[in-house]
Amino acid sequence: MQKNKIKITREDLKRNELIEFFKRIKTYFQEKNEKLKPIIIGGLVAAIIVVIVWISIKKKIEEANERYTNALYKYTNSIFQGSPSYDHIIGELQGAYNTFTKTNLAKIMILNIADAYYRNKDYPNALTHYDKFLKANNNPTFAALAKYGKSLVFIEQQDFGSAINLLKELAADNTAEFIRPEILIQSAIVYSKLKDDENAKKSLEEIINNPELENSSWKIYASYLMILLQQKKNLPEINYNLATSSADNISDTTDILNFFDTKTVK
Repeated sequence: MQKNKIKITREDLKRNELIEFFKRIKTYFQEKNEKLKPIIIGGLVAAIIVVIVWISIKKKIEEANERYTNALYKYTNSIFQGSPSYDHIIGELQGAYNTFTKTNLAKIMILNIADAYYRNKDYPNALTHYDKFLKANNNPTFAALAKYGKSLVFIEQQDFGSAINLLKELAADNTAEFIRPEILIQSAIVYSKLKDDENAKKSLEEIINNPELENSSWKIYASYLMILLQQKKNLPEINYNLATSSADNISDTTDILNFFDTKTVK
């Protein structure tokens, strides 16, 4: 004769997790008129722990998402308002990351934190977080952004050798095509710093001669830098909005959307 089993459904958990759980257990033993045995007690304790952990994870996900959304909102507004409080923003982003660190979304938070440190001119921490992101990330699009961010940090630190090596790597990377104009402009500036005018000229010509950039601000700016280069003048450093310039040029978002897999807790 088949014994009746205790069945706890997902809907029970959603409605009122622990209360519904205990009601089911109580009803079962009242109907069967059985006593709790040690092995049953052990099973119940294990089940209760699972429920508590499930509730805790659910709350942490919600808390992390809320903190992350709020932090990004403040981050974006502060950039456009021109009076950012990066220390506070970094704290908010770090708090969201610390709340729930084992999802792909948490990896993106590391990249956000690195960018915030860069804008805050805290270059050692920026490099640390760019490297941390690159170790954890397996998405080529985001990897290109992190490497480009690192190159900007090297430029600010006057480490032009490291900067140009990274920019050359990105220039040869097809997955970094969406930020290629940025890469070429920065390459020209760094080559100029290294007194390598020939390669600086080649970088600018690639933009100027690209028909897809015919009516773009990139061609106008590259043409301006070419004039300065021909006049043997130093090319001015630029510090523009990495997040905006990059995001506006991303055309294929399929891989990015697939990256945000939060269904499984690792």
